Amino acid sequence: MSYDTNMNYLSRTIRNPWARQAYTSIVNGDDEEQEFDPNQWYKINMKKINRNLKRLCIKSTMDQATRQFLDSCHDASIVKNIFDSLTSSFLHVFFSQTTTNGRQQYLNLVNHSPDWRLSTMLDLGAGDGNVTSIMAEFVEKVYVTEVSTAMRWRLQQRGYQCIDAFKWPELYQEKFDIISCLNVLDRADRPLTLLSNVKKCLKPNDGICIIAVVVPVSCYVEPGWFSTNVPAEKLNVQGNNFEESVNSLVRNVFNPAGFTVVNFTRLPYLCQGDIYEHYYTLDDAVFVLKCSDSMATISSNDVSII
Repeated sequence: MSYDTNMNYLSRTIRNPWARQAYTSIVNGDDEEQEFDPNQWYKINMKKINRNLKRLCIKSTMDQATRQFLDSCHDASIVKNIFDSLTSSFLHVFFSQTTTNGRQQYLNLVNHSPDWRLSTMLDLGAGDGNVTSIMAEFVEKVYVTEVSTAMRWRLQQRGYQCIDAFKWPELYQEKFDIISCLNVLDRADRPLTLLSNVKKCLKPNDGICIIAVVVPVSCYVEPGWFSTNVPAEKLNVQGNNFEESVNSLVRNVFNPAGFTVVNFTRLPYLCQGDIYEHYYTLDDAVFVLKCSDSMATISSNDVSII
C-alpha cells in the first residue's frame, strides 16, 4: 500500500471530526489555507438540495464576530500557539475553543426581529454558555444541561439554571418554547432517543428546535461516560458533502422522528488552531425544526444532482 493510500485510509478511519481535520491539515501542509476563500464555508449547491427544501434555505454570510475570530487566530504568536497546543488537553475542560456566528445570523435563521421574546429555552450541552448567551437575549428563563462540572459552574455564574443532563425529559415535558441541540446529536449515545425527548419537551404548537450537526455525519461518543465511542443508536445518514447530508438528515432522521424543517443554513464550526494551523473548521448544517404529526416524506428521486 502506497504512502498516499495509507494517509487517505487513516484520514477516513479517524472518527473524531476535530482530530480528523487536524490530521488532514498536517498531512496537506499550508497549501489549502493559502488558496481557500472563507466565503466557501457558507456556499450551498442548490441544485443538489431536495426541491421541497430549497425554499427553506437561508443563505448565511460571514459576520463581524467571525472575522474578528479569524483575525485573532492569525495574529496569535508562535509562542502562544505552542503553549495552546501543549496545554489544550488540560484547558479544554475549562475554556471553549469553538466559536459560532452571532446575533444577526441567529435572528435570520429563526426569521424574527430583535423584539422577539420567548418564555423558556433549554440549551442541551451548553458548554461555557457563549453560544447560549446569543439565544438567551430573547428568552425570559434559560435552562441548560452540561456534563462537565467546570462548565456547569460557569453556566450558573451566567445566571442559567442547570438541570440534570439525563433526567430532563422526565421533568420538563411540553415545557420549552425553544430547545437548542448544537453539535450534540452526533455525539450522543442514543441520538434517536434524544430527538424523541426533545419533541416531548417542546411546547406542542409553537415550540421550535434548533439542531446543528457536523457534516458529513460521523457519530462519535466522547470517552468518559460510556464504555465505547460507538453510539448505541445509529443515525441513518448518507452523504459525502453538505447537500447530500442535509437531504439524508431530513429524510431519514428528522421526518421519521416527527419533525418538519422550518429553515436551514450552512455555517462554519470553528476552533482555535495550534502550532500547525491558525484555526480548524468543520461544516455545520443548522436546522430550525417544528413538531409535526403529518409530514410529507422526502424521496431520493426529488434530489436534483448535477
